Amino acid sequence: MEKKRSFTFWKKLYFGNWSIRAKLLVVMLTLSLGPLLTAVWINTGSSARAITQQTQISLSRLAYSTAQRIEQFLIDNHNFIRMAASEPEVVAFLSAETEEEQVQLQSGVDSVVANLLSSDPAIDLVGFYDLKGDVVSHNNPDIVGRNYLFRDYVQVALSGGQFTSGIQQGWTTDTPGINASAPVQRETDVIGAIATRIQGEFVTDILRSTLDIESEDITDESRENIDIFLVNEYGIVVGHSGESNWLYRSLGTIESQEILDAITEVRLLGGSCPEGVDQCDPSEKTPRLPEPIPAAQQLADTLSEAIQSGEAGSDRYCHPRDAADPAAENGECDGAWHVVGYAPVRDPFASANLFMVVVDVPEDVFLRPIERQRTQGISIAALMAALTVVASLVVARTLAQPIGKLAAAAQNVENDEPFEPQDVADVTAQGDEIGHLARVFSDMVISLRARMAELRTVYEIGQDITATLEVDETLQAILDRVRDVIAYDAAEITLFDQREQKLIVAAWNGTSGFADTRGRRYELSKGFTGLIGQERRSLLVADTQAESERKAVTVKLADEAIVRSLLGVPLLIRDRLVGTLELISKHVGNFDQDDQRLLETIAPQAAIAIEKAQQVREREQELKNQIRQLRIEIDEVKRRKQVEQIVETDYFQALREKARGMRARDASEPAPSTDEV
Repeated sequence: MEKKRSFTFWKKLYFGNWSIRAKLLVVMLTLSLGPLLTAVWINTGSSARAITQQTQISLSRLAYSTAQRIEQFLIDNHNFIRMAASEPEVVAFLSAETEEEQVQLQSGVDSVVANLLSSDPAIDLVGFYDLKGDVVSHNNPDIVGRNYLFRDYVQVALSGGQFTSGIQQGWTTDTPGINASAPVQRETDVIGAIATRIQGEFVTDILRSTLDIESEDITDESRENIDIFLVNEYGIVVGHSGESNWLYRSLGTIESQEILDAITEVRLLGGSCPEGVDQCDPSEKTPRLPEPIPAAQQLADTLSEAIQSGEAGSDRYCHPRDAADPAAENGECDGAWHVVGYAPVRDPFASANLFMVVVDVPEDVFLRPIERQRTQGISIAALMAALTVVASLVVARTLAQPIGKLAAAAQNVENDEPFEPQDVADVTAQGDEIGHLARVFSDMVISLRARMAELRTVYEIGQDITATLEVDETLQAILDRVRDVIAYDAAEITLFDQREQKLIVAAWNGTSGFADTRGRRYELSKGFTGLIGQERRSLLVADTQAESERKAVTVKLADEAIVRSLLGVPLLIRDRLVGTLELISKHVGNFDQDDQRLLETIAPQAAIAIEKAQQVREREQELKNQIRQLRIEIDEVKRRKQVEQIVETDYFQALREKARGMRARDASEPAPSTDEV
């Protein structure tokens, strides 16, 4: 009896005994919501991975460009040092054989120190050292006469090399800076050394200004969450773009006694006065050691390998909520996942890396749109579930066939097979809830795939147009890639001239019959191009003939062909106008809102690519001008020295005396009379 009851219970639960409404409810929920949620989850996951990968690449490039700026900054300061080391007053002073001669030449050396301080605001300490390592001139008179041969930068300079240290705390000033030195030479002999200290705040200013210069496309919300900091070869944070409790702490625990001894020897973090004493003589200080951040050990290991190899890169790590606690192991993260890009700052005069530039951003900052997309997908799925329940209560058995067809289509979508609205045309033609559900499902799949295709297209275009730093190549790449996704008959890119307040056509592409407009100038607020630049908004004109007030301007864009439709967008970096991009066609209504949205998505990347290419070209021109000016100055010095050498020769002096004698005889002889003539 008990066995029979159990059989009856399981028979009732058997799916074949359910009502058609229950079956439809289960089937529709399974076949409609399952693929949708799967597609949303898979697509958002793949989008998140793609965005994370692109962000890592962007951060790595940002770190590399920042490192290049710091390297150039150090090279420029070394140029000042070498110029000061070659001053005649310095060479004469360090070459003096007697103390009396040095006393007479002391003012000249001191003036060189003062001039170097005034010409380069980044330098706050300047000193000259003799071959013994004694300070013979310094802007801090308290240390004149002391011996600094124990400092590595003095030793390297006296041995004939040039030296650049990483950022370290001053032993005397207790402020961050970079020690740099160079030898003072008389011909090929080293007769002394010059050493300077570059203020660390100038390097920090480069970090703070990096986002404003290189990352105009980052939102204000993202910019507030981005950190840029410097990590030296020991894993110590020696510079930061803002205020951070990581500054002068080591990423992870330093267990090597050899590294700790090296930090102590170079007095990397300065020194501490005895307990209870705020100020003391430098000789009484004890070298400081860094306080560890055990939770950042993963990042420390990554940067340690990178600084040894000298390669730029990116990584993903668990950023601790509390720097005092280690991060969770086995892939779990008690804090928040961050993405970093890093690049080394190389010593300009040695095959070594001074420190790493690290750009850090939380993942949730750039993945928030993906999370919103996932939430929207779940919301749509919930809406579809409600519609399915309602439909299951009113449909009859005759709906099994359309439901089966719709289920088959959903299965194809789940298997990532091609989907066309015609596949379920007879189902979507129904006027009931099933037909509505089929239409929603069809539109949703097409829209989702279209958005993903646009996202991939924009990503590929962004990769192509940023692949070169030449302005002309960048402009042409933009026009070529836009043509791959939007059909047009002619297109032009204008660049905004701030001085003339005009838009100048810098690139053009088109078919026969359309005029090449390169070099043409458009005034703001006049014509379609001027309107786009003036109002800084995109413009879609289905029929230009209907715009009678701008018809004349439109016709000028063509020789024989007639312009009938136009699509244009401004190229902006935040609110600053870089230029415009216009597409034209000889067909009415050739462009639609999807083209407009896609072009608006491409425009910010194009603007940034153009801006970067222009900055590179300006930098190259500036370097060429500097080299040209330097050559002129060198030629003038050579010419002056050659004249001095000729004038000082005995032969020239003898000729001068003969000329004076001849002029004297001519003046003493009387002039001949008229009769004699």
